Parts: sequence; C-alpha cells; structure tokens
Amino acid sequence: NILEFPKIFPDCKIIKLEKNYRSTGHILSAASGVIANNRMRHPKKLFTDAGSGEKVSVVRLPDERTEARYVVDRIESLLAQDILPGDIAILYRINALSRIFEEELRRRNIPYVVVGGTGFYERQEIKDILAYLRLIVNFDDDISFRRIVNRPRRGIGITTVEKIVELASQAETSIMELLGAKIPLPVHKRARTKLENFYNMISEFHADADSAKPTVIIQEILERSGYLRMLEEDGSMDAQTRLENIGQLLDAALEFESENPEPTLRNFIASITLMTDVDRWSHSSDTVNLMTVHAAKGLEFDAVFIAGAELGIFPLTRALQDDSEFEEERRLFYVALTRAKRYATVCYVVHRSRFGSVEVMGTSPFVKELPKSEISFQNLAPESSILTEDDVFELGAYRKKKRRTTGETEFSHGMRVHHPFFGAGTVINVRGTGERAVITVEFSKVGVKKLMAGFAKLKKM
Repeated sequence: NILEFPKIFPDCKIIKLEKNYRSTGHILSAASGVIANNRMRHPKKLFTDAGSGEKVSVVRLPDERTEARYVVDRIESLLAQDILPGDIAILYRINALSRIFEEELRRRNIPYVVVGGTGFYERQEIKDILAYLRLIVNFDDDISFRRIVNRPRRGIGITTVEKIVELASQAETSIMELLGAKIPLPVHKRARTKLENFYNMISEFHADADSAKPTVIIQEILERSGYLRMLEEDGSMDAQTRLENIGQLLDAALEFESENPEPTLRNFIASITLMTDVDRWSHSSDTVNLMTVHAAKGLEFDAVFIAGAELGIFPLTRALQDDSEFEEERRLFYVALTRAKRYATVCYVVHRSRFGSVEVMGTSPFVKELPKSEISFQNLAPESSILTEDDVFELGAYRKKKRRTTGETEFSHGMRVHHPFFGAGTVINVRGTGERAVITVEFSKVGVKKLMAGFAKLKKM
C-alpha cells in the first residue's frame, strides 16, 4: 500500500504533483471537494493555469428518457458552437445505461461510438433475447433458431442441429415448420424430445405474439427458457452486467408500451430494427463518445456529461457496505469529473426504469459533496414529482428509521414479496396510495429499492 510507504521509509521525500494541465478551475475545485472526503489518500491541493471557466452544471431530471434528451440537447448546442463530436463524452458507471443515450443520439442523427465496448443492441445477451422474439413472430427465421436453440444449453448438440438444418433445406421449408410437421427426425430420442420441448415453448409464445405485451413475453422467455437462471447461477460480475443489460431491454419494452397505441411484440421488434439499422452510420466520421468511467481513465474531452449520479448506480449498491469500495467509487467520480477540460455536467433522476419496474432513486452522495460554490444547479423535475426531499435518504439512513405504513395499498410493512429480477425481499416502508405509492423493499440480493406501486411488478410470497 503506497500510503504505508513513508512509514516504512521515514527518510523518503514526498513530491506532490499538484498542477493540473487539463481542467478549468471550477471543475478542478469541484472534483477536489469530493475526493477530499476520502480518508485513504495523501492530501493535496490541485491548481491550474487554465482560468476559472464555467461552474459544474448539476441537473435534477424526472426520469432517464428526459435525462437523455437533455444531454443530447446540450450536445447539439455544443456542436453548434463548433465543438467537435469527438471532444464530447457521455460517461456512466454501468454499461447498461448506454442504451437510452444510443437511442436518442440515433434519433437526432448524431454519430456516436461506444468506447471500450459494444453498442447496446450488439451485446450478446441482447441479441440472444431478440433472437427469441424474432423467432416467436417469424417461424421462417432460421438464423434466430440456430442462435438460441441451445442457449442456454439444452443438450441439443451441433450434430443434431446440422441434421435438421439439412433436412429442412431438402424439404425447402424452415426449421420450425419442419419440427411442427411432427415427422420422424434422424436424431437420438433424447435430442428429439428436447427439440419438441423447444418447439412447443416457442409455439405457445407465438400464439400470444399479437395480444400479449412485449414486457410480459420477455419476462416469460427469461423464466421458461432458463436464460435468467443461467445468469443467476453464474454469479460473476460479467453475468450481473448481462442481467443489467437485459433489464434495460425490458425498460425499452416498457417505454414502447407506454408510447404506442398498439404495443404488440411484432411492432416492438420493428421499432428496434429501425433503431439498429447500422447501414445508415458512417463509422469513419467524427463521433460522440459513450463509455464507462473505467474506460475513460487517461482520456480528456472539452465537454463531459456524467449520467446516472444516483445512489445504487454511482456509487454501486455493493459499495455501500464497504468503506474501501465506497472510497473507490468516489475516486471514480473524481476521475469522471476531471475528464472534462471546459464543460462538466452531472445528471441524476428522480425515478428510473430498471428491470421493468419504476424505481425511485436517491441522489448520489457524491453530488451532495460537490462544493456549492463550484456548481450551478438546475431542477428540471416538476415539483409534483413522487420524490420529496425526505425521500432522498442519506447513506444507511433507512437502517436507522422504522417507518410506518401510510395510506391504503395491497403491500404493508413486513410483508415478504418477490420481484422477477431483484428476487425475494421484505417491505420496510409504504408511502402514499394507489399506483403512485412508493414501496421500499429490502431485497436479499440487491439491497434496498424504492419502487412505484403501479410499476413494481411485486408479488406477495
């Protein structure tokens, strides 16, 4: 540990590198005010010759779609001032947050690149789930069939797949139509049974494709196919990231349902196909940069937008119970801010769609640590918002308070509930009534979440 170095070598000379050659004064002072709260560091006071510049803009917004629109509005304004797209970056703590910014940039025909990663709709798990959806609405989609027939693993080997592909080709029909014909297949009995089970599952979804909501079909696919279980049993950070991405796909479906009079699965797939038409993008042109904070280390941009500055996202939920992890999250926030040379904007939202539910978000403690003298604050969330100042609870405050249930709702304090992604949990507070009631649940796997009753997708246990 470098902090122990002076103790081990008491005669060493410490030379502090305190001059910053990148950021303007307000950005540097704001970042320094945050990182000063870390105890496990050598104190230093940074300075710059770049002048004071503009204050850090801190913006409170009602939801993630409004956040994306606000950021892209600002980007269009910067581009009009002759700032190049390559000198602009949108930074986020978790990769799943890229989806909504990608969609908004595409809508405005602003080229972008996801640095150090792949675009949202190009990620493996998203392509897997979309392949399920495409096969459900179109039995002739052999490409989708081949992608998902053994994902997750069902014991249907490559040799078996090649045999039925060849047979379908000879019969001049699709693989699904071949399986539906119930003719004897030249494969082992066990493989034949598994193929029949797969065909029956897809066929049942196909029957509901024009009536059931996309969110319902996606959730049932995740459960019945075993895809959700596969990722949960994996338990790795990579699997958790994939779960977050799938949650974003559910959120995209939820948003589609709220904005379209006929939110069928077929129409949802059509909307995504339009959104992901890569032929219209020139990857050689200058592009706005989207990336995680980790990927941004060592880089610099004229303008930086930090998205999702909320408790549970930045910092991550798992860091809230560990001092060293929490300080590492704060270091990352410092890194994010100091990527900006001239303009820095920090955004956070009142409520965010996550895993198909609407979650009430608390403000990141790092936002609260920004020195007021170094920031300009905009509250663009309407005062009728479901979140009040009392709801933006301090770190760990929910453990210190025993709140009573208020109003009438089907959920009450102490009730055991289950969420399709968050798992099992206990209701620790209910505020308000009806669909706008805010239900606070302490989940075993992911900690405390605040959910809007109308979108909570909670079931009593």
